[in-house]
Amino acid sequence: MILYIRRSSLLTRMDPLSKFFALILLGVIVFTQPYWIGAILFLTLILVAVFCGNLQPREMRLGLSMAIFLGVFMIIGGFWTAGGETILFKLGPLRYTLEGLIKRGTNAIRIIDIMFSSFLFIWTTNPRDFVVGLTYLGLPYRIAFTIFVGLNYIPIIVNEFSMIKEAQILRGIQDDRTPGGLMRRYLTSLVSILIRGLRKAQITAFALDSKGFGAYPSRTYLKAFHWTRLGVFTLSILFLITVLGLYAVFGLHLWEAYIWAY
Repeated sequence: MILYIRRSSLLTRMDPLSKFFALILLGVIVFTQPYWIGAILFLTLILVAVFCGNLQPREMRLGLSMAIFLGVFMIIGGFWTAGGETILFKLGPLRYTLEGLIKRGTNAIRIIDIMFSSFLFIWTTNPRDFVVGLTYLGLPYRIAFTIFVGLNYIPIIVNEFSMIKEAQILRGIQDDRTPGGLMRRYLTSLVSILIRGLRKAQITAFALDSKGFGAYPSRTYLKAFHWTRLGVFTLSILFLITVLGLYAVFGLHLWEAYIWAY
């Protein structure tokens, strides 16, 4: 489950805006550097999650599975990458080239890095602290609170999906594990979840209006936002690495980054 995990660690003690801007810098790094730097970054993120985020492997399993699945799916696209000359193997009329593997592999590691770093942000960041940080940046608190409510609805929706599944089992609906059966079950559950989600959004909107939420230009917070030394230090190091990486690619031309790897 991709939710905030309430556990003391270095990452949870870091301020949310530093982690948010660090995500942006990581995106710049993975989209301007070659695949081997992206692979090193992925291994670094794993170590950070375990030792700095105090996360267990079972807690990261879903996020890793989703990221790796999309990465493998992207690598398969190497069959249709134009311009390759070094053929690695053939599959009928299709051929897989080394150039296609490099380009598609670059995209794959980018997807894996971006997804896993985003999951790491979610696992180690309290949504309430992040919303307060957004208001610190100047975002209207009504919009920020709406984002906070939406984030808190995620575990409720996940729990409702489990309840629907259990209700189907109690009513004797056969658990069809075939691809078609799974698709029908998920589509049926999706309709119910969407309807309940719309009802919750409508109730929340009525509650906000009835309480006059947003009537004043500003408000106070029980826990105000403040930058942390660890967050500022980490953000400074990442900014320096990003600048050096950009200079290595576009200034010194030390390696090819495959920015448009399609």
